[in-house]
Formats: sequence, C-alpha cells, structure tokens
Amino acid sequence: MQEPFLLLMKSALLPMFRTVSRQEISNSAKIINAVGEGPSLHFLTRNGLAPLWFDFIINNGLKDDYPETFIEALKKQKQDTAALLLIQTRVLEQAHAIFEKEKIPYLVFKGADLRHTIYDDPAHRPVVDIDVLVPASEKQRAIGCLAAAGFDFHPCVATVSHEAKLIMDGVTIDLHWKFMRPGRTRTDLTNYLLAHRTRSGQFWGTGYQASLIIMLVHPVFTKQLNSPSSMLVHLVDLHKLTGRKEIDWEGIVNTLDETGTKTAAWCSLYLLQQVTGEEEHVQILQRLKPGHLHERYLRLWIDRDLINRFWEFRFFVRGFFDLALQDSVADALRAIILLGKSKKTARKELKDLRKLYREKYYPPVRQ
Repeated sequence: MQEPFLLLMKSALLPMFRTVSRQEISNSAKIINAVGEGPSLHFLTRNGLAPLWFDFIINNGLKDDYPETFIEALKKQKQDTAALLLIQTRVLEQAHAIFEKEKIPYLVFKGADLRHTIYDDPAHRPVVDIDVLVPASEKQRAIGCLAAAGFDFHPCVATVSHEAKLIMDGVTIDLHWKFMRPGRTRTDLTNYLLAHRTRSGQFWGTGYQASLIIMLVHPVFTKQLNSPSSMLVHLVDLHKLTGRKEIDWEGIVNTLDETGTKTAAWCSLYLLQQVTGEEEHVQILQRLKPGHLHERYLRLWIDRDLINRFWEFRFFVRGFFDLALQDSVADALRAIILLGKSKKTARKELKDLRKLYREKYYPPVRQ
C-alpha cells in the first residue's frame, strides 16, 4: 500500500490500536495542524471517528497535544451522536414491539447492533440509519405494520430488489428482505443470519459470528471497501470483531466458501492487516486468498488506492473492481445476469410496493 495513503489511514485510526507511541501521537497532531482543524474534523466526522477521538484524547491525557477548539468540536460531535442514539433507540424499540406483536422475525445488523455489543460506549459508534433484516416472505407485512404505526415509506428503484427506507421522527430504518442485492453472493445469507440471531438488550441482534461475516463482506460489496462512500469506522468494527475469542474461524471460512464470498472477505482482512500491521490472522488470509493472478490484481487496487483514484469514474470501479470480488468467473457471470434481471423488474416491484402502501397500509392521519 502506498505510504502516504497508509499513514493517513493509520493516523485517523489511532484510537483503535492497543498501544500508541508518543511519536505516533505527535505525528497525528502534526497532520491535523498541516491539514487544518476544519478539514480534519470533517474527515473524522465523515468517517464516524469523531466520538472515538474525543474520548481517546481525554482518557489518555492528550489535551495539550491537540488544539483546544479541535477538542471542543470533537466533544460536540460525541454529544450529537449520543443524542441521536437516544432517538434511534426509541424508534427501534417501537419497531421491535411491532414485530414482536405481529410475530415477524427480524434482526438489527451492522452499526446499530455493533455499537451495543462490541463498543464500551454506544456513543462511540455513530449510526446513520438502522439496518433491519426480515424474511423475504414477510416483506409486505413488515412494511405494512411499520407504515400503519406512522413510519413514512420511501422505496427507491435502485434498491427495491432488496431494501426500502421507512422514516419516523427523522430516524431511518433500512428494511432489508435480502442481505444484499441479488447476485452479490452465490447463495443469499438472509436465512443464515436470521437463524443465528441473538437477543441484544431490547432488540434482536446478530451475534459475533454472524456480525463478523457481515463486516467482512458487506462494506466490500456495497461501499467498494475503502471508497469515498465508505467509512473508516467499518475497519474499527472489523478490528474489534476479529479480536473476539468467541469467533469460530473454521465456521466463518466454511460459510464464506459456501456463499462465494471468500475473495471479498480476503480484501477486508488484507486492508485491515495493512493498516494495523498485525499478523494475527495470517493463516486465515492464506485460506481466504484467491488464486495468484487474482490476488495480485486485487492487491494492485488496494495497495495503490485505485478505488479512490478512479472514483470519479464509478462505472470503471464497478466493472473492474466489483466483479473481481467474485470468487470465480461463474460467480461473476451470475452477478451480471442477476443484476440485469433485477434492473428489469425494479420499476414493477417499486410500483407494486407503492400501490400496496397507498391502498392497504397507508397510515391514518395523526392529529
């Protein structure tokens, strides 16, 4: 990986490392001063790292190393995250009560689940929206129940094959009835995830094993690993999960192999290893890595940061990086075919869901 790019990521991810040297702290302060407080704060906030940074500075007695105004801005970001957490929790509790009453199996996954299970302080993990997964057979009923309770329904033609947004009080629930867009994986992981759901506080969550599979696979396919649409906090999630003693790596590898997602998982672990310099999972990387030429090709994209360099030309990244995430040529062809089919049926699916919402489940006017 190119040194300037790697240094930038390491500096931003400083709070996630077990030990941090005085030199690393000094270097990060120099980078913030060189880049500027405003751009540095924007970068950390956009990547979901501002709350972690505030407590990292305070808990390690580093207030003299960073500008006071920068620390105050980080503090406000953590307070805003904590306030949004309270609102999101209230809305999620409403959704949980609805699904339990209607006997609709569901689970919360990604950030909204992980902040409660792997973070010491849930306010360390900003969450833009709440990802909820239900069986495909319960899609219409789940939408209907939420809509009847006052959630506004916002489907989109680009994602109607697998998810839609429902919004209440400014909080967005991304309701999934498939784990990802059809074709991304050889076999859909929805049933596997629902079968391994666990109770997490006031809602149903994912459990460490399934959460690790999600974080190894989902950000690679949906956010192109470390593109501008991704967030570095995903690497913090992954780092925390890979450090759990409860993880059954044999089961992880087998599931990834069955679903055709070993290559995508390899990319995630490879990037994490490059950033941390840790070699705890070298054997797992060896088991996950694709063939020699395939591996060299993907290393080129990651090491030279080609994803960000070519991001302006999304079609190029999607065509030459996304397809290379598939485990085999047959998987890549399947992805292309299913993507084409889903695009053809997307407008009809959108129309049908909107009709259902308007005619059967449109929520009553609230006084």
